[in-house]
Amino acid sequence: MKETIQKLKRGYEAHKIGRFYSAPRSPEADVFVMERISFDQMPIEVQDRVRRRRSDDREYFRIRETSQVKTYVALDGQYRVDALDVFKDKICGITRAYYSSEEQIAVTHMPDTEWGFGGRGLGERRMLILDNLSRSRWHVPLGSSSAPSKSAKALWEKLVKRKLAHRILIGKKTIRYRFFPVQDALSKI
Repeated sequence: MKETIQKLKRGYEAHKIGRFYSAPRSPEADVFVMERISFDQMPIEVQDRVRRRRSDDREYFRIRETSQVKTYVALDGQYRVDALDVFKDKICGITRAYYSSEEQIAVTHMPDTEWGFGGRGLGERRMLILDNLSRSRWHVPLGSSSAPSKSAKALWEKLVKRKLAHRILIGKKTIRYRFFPVQDALSKI
């Protein structure tokens, strides 16, 4: 009960602030500077979250910026990455991506933002950060899973509206989403 009240308080504080991220008008401005950090430089709650999958070949990054919400990235070997948003040393959002060398695709999984933080651009920002990482590490744009949740689908639709992503019809009913290659996205402005 006490933890729920604390989450609601943090959500209310976030709600008073307004938007944490407003997308720039052009996709080339959505480039994030990643600073390599050690495990110990992350907030305790982030350490606890990523410790479960800690491995020798894991890399950690912090997105360099001045926002009140900080984003930390944990890259597990070459195939899994977590982007975690932190507000006042507590996780307020997480998105995970996987790379499949078989399919040559990077897919998102579990975009989740805590109550009070939704609708502020954080999910979109994490997706853009993971797309930047996907392009630099795996040389492919980020895509959705084959069965995105309702909230993930809404997020992808925002990216489609911004002309950063497109829908891909697989079979007769399955819709997946994928960011455009950079050149294609730039030509749509």
